[in-house]
Amino acid sequence: CPRRGTLFGPQSTATHTMSKPEMVRWCGSRGACDIDNESGTVKSFHNSTVALPSCLVPYGKKAYFEMEVVSRGKTIQAGWATLALERSGHDEHSMVGMHYGSWGVDGVGQMTHGDGKEGPYDCGWTEGDVVGLAVDLVGNGAIYFSLNGKWDEPNGVLFSGDLYGIEKGVFPVCSCCEGSKVVFNFGASPFKFSAPDASFKPVHDFKGHDWETPWNDYNQTKNFGLINMEVPTRQQESGGAVIQRWIGSANSCALDLDSHVLSTYKYATIAVPTCTVPFGSKGYYEIEILQCVDFGVAGWAGPGLEQASEDAHYGLGDVPASWGITGTGEDPEYPCRWKKGDVIGMAVDLAGAKQSIHISVNGSFSAPNGQALQDMFDTDLGLFPAASVCAGSKCVFNFGERAFKFTPPDASFEAVLKFKGTDWEASVTKFNDRKAKAVDRVERAQQQQGGAVVRRWIGGVGSCSVDQDSGAVATYELATVAVPGCLVPAGAKAYYEVEVLYDKGIVFAGYATEGLARRGEAEAEEDDLYVGSAPGSWGVNGAMDPAKWGDGEAGEYPCQWAKRDIVGLAVDLSGKGSLHVTVNGKADAPNGLMFSELPGADKGVFPACSLFPGFLCRFNFGETPFKFAPPTADFKPVVSFKDKEREAAAQAADDARAAVETA
Repeated sequence: CPRRGTLFGPQSTATHTMSKPEMVRWCGSRGACDIDNESGTVKSFHNSTVALPSCLVPYGKKAYFEMEVVSRGKTIQAGWATLALERSGHDEHSMVGMHYGSWGVDGVGQMTHGDGKEGPYDCGWTEGDVVGLAVDLVGNGAIYFSLNGKWDEPNGVLFSGDLYGIEKGVFPVCSCCEGSKVVFNFGASPFKFSAPDASFKPVHDFKGHDWETPWNDYNQTKNFGLINMEVPTRQQESGGAVIQRWIGSANSCALDLDSHVLSTYKYATIAVPTCTVPFGSKGYYEIEILQCVDFGVAGWAGPGLEQASEDAHYGLGDVPASWGITGTGEDPEYPCRWKKGDVIGMAVDLAGAKQSIHISVNGSFSAPNGQALQDMFDTDLGLFPAASVCAGSKCVFNFGERAFKFTPPDASFEAVLKFKGTDWEASVTKFNDRKAKAVDRVERAQQQQGGAVVRRWIGGVGSCSVDQDSGAVATYELATVAVPGCLVPAGAKAYYEVEVLYDKGIVFAGYATEGLARRGEAEAEEDDLYVGSAPGSWGVNGAMDPAKWGDGEAGEYPCQWAKRDIVGLAVDLSGKGSLHVTVNGKADAPNGLMFSELPGADKGVFPACSLFPGFLCRFNFGETPFKFAPPTADFKPVVSFKDKEREAAAQAADDARAAVETA
């Protein structure tokens, strides 16, 4: 009889005596589903995944089974998985195909899911349909689906080539939501339809496989190599570079100390801070990709890259003080897809006039490889190797412990291992001290130089910093900067430019009235206001999640800014006031007029910009020639409205706030 919620697994002592192979609840809470192994029926009451690991199909074989749809819930997602598919006792879990090492088709939602990626599936399953599922583990592997015996499109081969982990074998799996009921036939009785060809054997033929031993071996290997305190210590003793888990939970990645293979089970960022390449030097290392779905991001980081012990969706390049390149092939600026077997060379040049990062694939520095990034910010304390690696990846790093497989850009680039011994903690201390003092220091330097003074307007100490030499503004927490000493009066027209240096965060650039009050860290967190969302301010964001906000009201702005774009912001305070935006000098839609009325602007406005972590930009208020012309010749540079009395008042307010914050 059906045994609701029965769980078989490594922890089970149940004896497998039934003539038919036994399905087990792989994911989902106890009672989430009924499994009747005699009839092959599975009925779901909550989100659940059932599996047949005892019929694991070994590499080099072909197998087939059928599933009949009795009733449909919101999801019936059937397919195949390796032992890398994590088990879970919770209803909220990744379904088949949403995790690396598994592939499935949802015939209700009409989507394919494989190795964590999804795609369209133009075929719907209904009650009475029989779905055929076949796997070919010869070579790189292929997974087939049929509907009522038909293998033609949109069915047929839906997954093929470099399927993750198939060399260890796969087994049938199915994820269902509440209200779903299906019946499986693994070959103990005649199939209703035929497999792709006679070489495909019924899954039942592989019955009796000892899946618990490889399952335990897999988890023991995973847990033994977790990057914890012991692993860096043993690396240190071996004389090689010390890889540290920088961002990610304790079970996100593991390192085999003998083979130097890094395996990731969740998205994780690793780093080698003790091999920091100092300013004025050049460094090089290699990554060999052994297995990947999408490898992730490889590159370099500075002491400002904060560590985090929890799982995070962000990684290298998403936050300040880090720069990375991703080989997914989906970035128009770097349309190169890395694959298994590729050797990625990462070189950094901190000796040139403009610091730069260079990348090679299998020794080639020619386009689209070569110089990937340049003119970087905050590199004077050095950069160290870092990578954010996607779940399901395996790779080997070579920092110079062994001969490189390929050569750096030129002989002046040294293996990063030669820089081993860096006191990176001292660099972090220096960076944090600079971050805390940067805005006040730069304010005074700007004041002395006679230019517009960018001030921290909203946010805590260290939330943002301004590079005195380049004028670049970086944010580490949500912060708003403003130029209150350059008030544009009623009847006047003004213009300034923002150069996008890094576009991973969010920015609302525009103008504000005195109604946008200064606030410290606690106040900023409490009301969460920024340029445009606060009354008396107007801003435009063309980075992540483009939008415009004005006087507290949101609007659409379907324009995506990119690195090196020059955004022009012009304000016209004649009449009711208006704000205009250009991108690289162009004012045609969706740019041009953003706001046709600016309530309260008759008392004047000043430039203001709210920046979220991960966005890097440079302002030009007219201290140097603009890259592009304002809308008309009567728009004056913002800096021409600089007022000594307002600057003095703003500086006094800054000094008073600094005294309170210091105390």
